[in-house]
Formats: sequence, structure tokens, C-alpha cells
Amino acid sequence: MIGRGFAIGRLPAPLAPPPTPPPTRAVPPRADNDRREFTGRAGAWSLGLGEPMPISAMHDINVGLLLDEVVKLLPQDTTLVESDRVRIAIIGRPNVGKSMLVNAILGRQRVIVSDVAGTTRDAIDTEIDTPEGSFLLIDTAGIRRPGKLGHGVELHSVMRTTSAVERCDVAVLVVDGTEGVTSQDMHIAGIAMEHLRGLIIAVNKTDLWEDPEERRAWAESQMRGRVTFAPWAMVTFVSALTGKGTGELLKLATDARESRRRRLPTAELNSALNRAIREHVPPLVQNKRFKLLYATQAGIDPPSFILFVNDPKLVHFSYRRYLERRIREAADFEGTAIKLVFRARSADDARS
Repeated sequence: MIGRGFAIGRLPAPLAPPPTPPPTRAVPPRADNDRREFTGRAGAWSLGLGEPMPISAMHDINVGLLLDEVVKLLPQDTTLVESDRVRIAIIGRPNVGKSMLVNAILGRQRVIVSDVAGTTRDAIDTEIDTPEGSFLLIDTAGIRRPGKLGHGVELHSVMRTTSAVERCDVAVLVVDGTEGVTSQDMHIAGIAMEHLRGLIIAVNKTDLWEDPEERRAWAESQMRGRVTFAPWAMVTFVSALTGKGTGELLKLATDARESRRRRLPTAELNSALNRAIREHVPPLVQNKRFKLLYATQAGIDPPSFILFVNDPKLVHFSYRRYLERRIREAADFEGTAIKLVFRARSADDARS
């Protein structure tokens, strides 16, 4: 019998039960697969460094657990104490003895030394504690003349040397004592001055001088004539081969760093500048004369001074160097560059 909406007769077969899902692993694999976990563990155990920890960076397995273990090994005192080491960058032309000088200071063969110019390609940092203090020595690659500068690794070396100068306190320019100061030496010294760093000129290879007194007088005279743009730079004579003069070099580096941190009281600064202006009246520039309202030291490392004047455009570069020299006479800033900033300010504001 067939009724509306019904079918009486043979009953349909019961529906098949849904497929059973595959069993899930309670613990996820600790590596990309079981085989890799087994072989990796076996190889890591053979190193004798403790229990290995299989991880999978692709599947993000055990990465969090790895970070937890790293945190457990960190010191409980998380206060960061900045090292007070004097940071010294050893700079100069290729094959003037920079790496040998670093080894002489350290008393051991830390960096490669070779007669072939350009052996050092990258900046190498080394910490050392001496009776003169604690230092961080940065051995850098030699800088060639721009016309002889190659590409690739050599160009990268120059960039790394410039970066080392940027993060140092004092740059030690190593000069070949048998050749004297060259134009390339002055160019390299200009890099330290551009970044307002301390500067020490280390005349190397003094062990090759037949008449040390005569050659020393010649070297001092040459530097006075060629390094006129940095009369405040310190000069020392060393022998990287014998180690002579390295202690004096480190002492000068400490003094130069102290100069970079020296402060000149505002009253003494203004008194020295006003006295300098009275003794040497500024020249007229377009019928106008430079006037100093007051000055103050704005910071250290390097020592920075702000001079409030009527018009900064009236300050001639020669008069700027004159004022810088008088500031150096008021306080001992030998061995470091200083920064002068001339800023316009009205006389009415200065009196208020």
C-alpha cells in the first residue's frame, strides 16, 4: 500500500556509523618527525654537552620550551652596567704596524701580522686590563687612498673602520716613523676629527731609526708643519716590534678620555671668552661686528659649547679657531676635539 508521504514495505538498511577519527597523539613530536628526532638526539648526545632538546622551527615545536630554558640560565640581576673601558680605535694606512701594535699592547698574538698590506679586513675588538687602566682595543683595516680603493671586501673594510671610529673614545693614528706624516695620514686623521673623537698620533717603527734623537726632532717638526689642523692632538713614539712606548700610549689614551669628560664652569667659560674678545676684537663683516652675549657648556664626550651671539654669520672661521684655542687654554682639553655651536639670540632675551 502506498500512501501519501509513506512507503510501506521493506525497511531501508540502517545508516553506517561515521568513520572513527584517527587517534591523536597526546604529546606532539619534538622534531619534524620521529626519525629526525632519533638521529638528532643520538648525534647530540655524543657531544657530551647534556640532554639535547629537539625542536622544529618550521612547525614551532618546543621553541617556547627552549626560550624557557634560556631564561633559566640568565643571571638573576638584570641590571646592565656599562663598561667603563677606554675604547681605542687603532687606525692608519696599510702596513704601518697597527696589528703588531695591538699584539705588543696585549703581550700575545691576538691578531694576524703580515708584511702583506691589507691583511686585516675587519675591526677586531679586544679587552685588556693593565696598570694604566681598562681598555677596549679595536684593530681596524688600513685605509688606502681613494684612487687606490677597490670594491667589495676592501670597501667594506673602510666602512667598518669608520664605524669603529664612531664608537671609540680615542683614535690612535699609527704613522710610519721611517716615512713621516703623509697626505693619506692627514686624511685618516680627518675622519677622527669629523666624528669629534680624541686623537693620538703614534709614530711607529722607531726601532729602525739609526739616530733616534735626530729622527725624533725631524718627526716632531714635520708634524707641527703638516698636522696644523689638529694642534691639540697628542703625540707619542712607539715600537710595535719591541713594545717600547706602549705603556705611555695607554696613559695618553686615558688622559684624552678624561679630557673628553671635563666640564668648564659657565663663569670661567664666559670670563675666558670675554677676555679673549677684549684682547682680539672681532673683525667687521659687512659693517657688522660679532658680539658674544654669553656661553655655556652643553655636554661632554665630546665637550660641546653653545655660544649665544648676535649673528652666527659674522663669525669668521679663523676667529672661531681663535676662540676654540682660548677655551682650551681655560681648561685642559688636550687630546680631544671640542664642538662649538654659535646660536643667534637677541640682546633683550640675554638681559631677561
